[in-house]
Amino acid sequence: MGNTDIIRLGQLTKEETLEQISTKLVDNTVVLEATKPFPGYFEYYENFKNLNIPHYLYFVLSKEYSLEAFTRANQVVGQNFDFEYHAACGFIYHRDKAIPVIRVRRLESYNLIKPLQELFIDEGIELEVSVSFPKMFSSLIVVNKFFSLEKLEDDFYLDAVEANHGYFTIPSKLNWKEFENLTRMVKYNMEVFHFDVSLGFMYTDNYIVDLIRVYTEDIDLDILQKIKSVYIHLMKKERILL
Repeated sequence: MGNTDIIRLGQLTKEETLEQISTKLVDNTVVLEATKPFPGYFEYYENFKNLNIPHYLYFVLSKEYSLEAFTRANQVVGQNFDFEYHAACGFIYHRDKAIPVIRVRRLESYNLIKPLQELFIDEGIELEVSVSFPKMFSSLIVVNKFFSLEKLEDDFYLDAVEANHGYFTIPSKLNWKEFENLTRMVKYNMEVFHFDVSLGFMYTDNYIVDLIRVYTEDIDLDILQKIKSVYIHLMKKERILL
């Protein structure tokens, strides 16, 4: 603990149920909300069930923007928006189609969605006006983000910004179906506490390092080590890791 924060560019993939928001938006735009952003961690919702605040929002875009273009726009938006928020670019998948989005976190009110949309529009970010979604649907979500990490020991990290988030590396790439199946088996073998996971990677020293993000209360090195050991055991057992 207390090591200098490590900043790494990377990506996270997870599956969530999204619900369309229909009010307090720029006219004819599409915003989706993940009302249960950590589906594997049930206690999370007890803390928010009486709060009428946004969780994870997704502004649907008309086209894909490069990471540079998005980051430059977001810098200006952040300078002109007087409230806390965090944004990252990515994709949601619907009917096998990748749809570009901006993921927005930490807004304190639904009333702030429209002003934030307007600032992104002012910076040339085009919001989608023609796509339609079901009222509620399940989607695979891919988010490109900068990880701010506190190293606990080799291959184990805490998130230096987000409470209750931790990471451990894995020695080989998993596709989503492999990860989904492994996670089901891991949780069957670890019923003593609840946790949510997502699959990811980060760039470091000219390499790609695969990792798993863990969300659980009071996360620490011991919890991360226990979860990783079960994943590695099952990867070997299933001959994913030889």
